[in-house]
This record gives sequence, C-alpha cells and structure tokens, in this order.
Amino acid sequence: MPPLFPAPAIARQPSLSRGFRSRSASGYTLVELLVAMVVLSIVLVGVVMTMRSVQSAWALTRSSVREHIEGRRALETVASQLALCLLPTRWIPDDEAIPNAPLNPAGPTGLITESDLHFVCGQTRTLLPNLRASSGHSVFFQAPFGFAGSQRQNNAGPDSALYLSLPNTLNAWGYYVEFDRDARQLPSFITSARPGRPRLPNRHRFRLMEFRQPTHELPLFFVDPATQRPLLSNQPNTVTLYDWFRIPIELSARGQSAIDRRSSVVAENILALLVVPYDPQLQVLQGAASDSSLPYQLAPDYHFDSRRHQWDRGSPRAAMSRHQLPSSLEIVIVALSEDSWDSLSEAEAINQGEFLVSFMSGRFKIAANFANDLRDLSNTLDSRRLGHKILSQVVHLNGLAGRLALPNAISSP
Repeated sequence: MPPLFPAPAIARQPSLSRGFRSRSASGYTLVELLVAMVVLSIVLVGVVMTMRSVQSAWALTRSSVREHIEGRRALETVASQLALCLLPTRWIPDDEAIPNAPLNPAGPTGLITESDLHFVCGQTRTLLPNLRASSGHSVFFQAPFGFAGSQRQNNAGPDSALYLSLPNTLNAWGYYVEFDRDARQLPSFITSARPGRPRLPNRHRFRLMEFRQPTHELPLFFVDPATQRPLLSNQPNTVTLYDWFRIPIELSARGQSAIDRRSSVVAENILALLVVPYDPQLQVLQGAASDSSLPYQLAPDYHFDSRRHQWDRGSPRAAMSRHQLPSSLEIVIVALSEDSWDSLSEAEAINQGEFLVSFMSGRFKIAANFANDLRDLSNTLDSRRLGHKILSQVVHLNGLAGRLALPNAISSP
C-alpha cells in the first residue's frame, strides 16, 4: 500500500569540482604569503622611518628650545643687572687729579671729573689672567643691589637683619665665562668609586659665572691715611687697580673654602660672553684714528676702563673714558647645546673645551672684526657638530664717555 504522505524529494546539490575542493583545503599559496609579507614589511619600514623622523625632529626642537631658554636667561640676567650700573661723578680742580702731585701755586686751570666707583670691561684673559680657562669677555661694576651675603657674627649676634634692612646699598658685581669641571660640591660617598660602581664622571662645561661681593666687603672707599685719598685712586697700574675683583674671584676658585666663595654659576653651556662698548654718534678721536673704528672707537680692543687715566695717562681714550660709563653696550651670549655636549665622553668634552678655549683666545680682540669673528665662531661650531644659539641685546647706560670728558681739562668759566 503506498504511503499516505510521500516523503518530499530532496533536491540534490551539484557536486563541487575536484579542483575547487583542493584549493579550499590548501589555503593561501606561498606566492600570496610572500607578497603579503613584502607589503607588510614596506608598511612597517615606512612607519619606523616616520617615527624616527618625528623623534629626531622632537629631539632637535627640544635641544633648540633648551639652548634658547638657557641663553636667554643668561642674557637677561647680565643685561638687567648692567642696566642698574652706577658711576656718579663730581667735579674737582685739575691740580688735585694727580695723586701726591704738588698743587699749582697759581691755582687750578680747570675742572675735571672724579668718582669713587669703577667700571671696567674687556677680554677675560686681560682682566682675570690667573683664571684657569676663560672664554670671551668679562665686565665688573658697582650697583645698588643691597646684597648682604652671609651672616656676620658680632658681639650682639648676627647682623644679617641690619643688612637686609638696607636694600639699596652698593655691591661690586661682575660676569665672566670659564671652562671647568662640575662646580657642584658633591659628597665623597657619591663621587668616589666603589666595588662594582665606577667613579662618577666629571661634567666639563662652559659656565657663565656671576661675581657678587657683599656690601660690607666693598673696598673701593678705603682711604690712604697718608694722602687722605681713596686707595683705588692711587693705583698707577692694572696689577693693583683690579685687585678689588681679582682677589675675591681667585678665592672663589675650585678647591678653596666655601666661606670665601664670591662667584656662582648663572647658566651652564654658555661658551662666551661678549661685551662691546660703542657709540655711533661720536666723532673719530683726534690722534687715535690708528686704533679706533666707528662705531667702536670707545673701546677698539673691547677694553673700556673708567680709570684708564691712572695707567694710560695722557691718551685720548683715557681722557674720554675718565670716570664715565659707555653710552651703550652690546651684550652677546653664545649658548651651546646640552644634548650635543652631553653625548660626549669626559675625554671628548675636555678636548672640545680646550680647543674652543684656544680658538676663542685668538678671536674678539679687535672690535672692528666683531662681525667676522662671530661668523667664524658659528661656522667652527657647525663644523664640530655643536649646536648653538647666538643671542644679543643692547643695554643703554647713562654714560657720557667721549662727550663730557675732553683730552684736556675743562676750562673753568
């Protein structure tokens, strides 16, 4: 008997070809895998190169920013402090200007400027000949900073409170650059070598140093009992005239007592401080054209000394700078890259530093060559792969050098 509900017919799917079944079972071919790997490698190489490029650009930008910040901080520090420089003058009879000289029986023939303070700038090798390794220029002056220094102990106790209540008292101040190893005073247990740990390497750097002399140590007003004149005005040569800043700086050298230290680090990786006195409004000095160059005739060798008349008596430059400040100073800071310098080993840093000290000793001696020397310095740093920034600023002082003081005494009315 036939079934009441016959089973529905099942549609038969067409059988797959043998070739199609074989390809599905075997997966990708070797050629396809190789092509995929090559494409992936190209993509990865591109990504890696892009990342390295971004990282290099970031490192260069960071280094440039650090150079600029450190250099700008150093420049603003020097410029802002120099802007407060003081050199008040008074008029005295010309026959009293020469120490220990007899007075003119006929009386004075004119008036001449006099001051108790002192301003001097020039090559550091000239101003600080005993400095171990110097670079560029230095400047020393007085200003009302009210710096009391460390506490002094007297019978009634420390007198720091007394000095802190005198915020505008005079201080001797100055700036210079030296190359030396790390100035930080680290404990011996950190710097000394131990089993399994080598000695901590020294960090050799160019550093901008600031000389600060407390008010109670200012020696400019010391009076000679025999002549009743300030001792500073009786010094006929630079050997003793510059002792007021040379001796404290020598006592601040590495290895000396911390109590006597009067110099501190303002900024690291500052290759040079350049101080250029100039006044474009001056006429060429009569009799000094051979060593003068506009607009740098105030100091054609960068050496400006308000007391030059004491050791270079009779010269036109001594007459024009007698107890006067230069009207303008161009301050230039050359800042080095910390990253490029930090990548050097201790021996390489010493070699680089000694080379640059030697290079700088032959440059920036003649103000007329200032632009050429600056360009040579930049090219040399580039050739040695040392990143750097050159920053400059003009500081206007209240000086009248060359306008008020004349080669001869000013005639009295």
